[in-house]
Amino acid sequence: MEHCQGLAFFSDERCSYFSIGFSPKFYQLFNHKIMIVIVKTSQTQIFKYHVNNLIKFTQFLDKTYPGWRWFNVFDQKTKNQIGNFTNHNRPTSAKINL
Repeated sequence: MEHCQGLAFFSDERCSYFSIGFSPKFYQLFNHKIMIVIVKTSQTQIFKYHVNNLIKFTQFLDKTYPGWRWFNVFDQKTKNQIGNFTNHNRPTSAKINL
């Protein structure tokens, strides 16, 4: 499922790609901005995802982890934190403009 069809992709540290998007290498070929997101979903669970659309990612979190707490967004190239959001302070755009 490395090159699945879809509008957005998410992958976690276990390197499993969901069937709603493309692999990170595919997006890098077309210079799409990929952000690294660290999500806290419960007291003990923290996940890492690669994301290109924060709005769709938030919708994914709502379906998969309804009680998610927060997520931090990092630039893939520089590894600097570029944003943070909570369940009550959600992103208003698909990308973070620097």
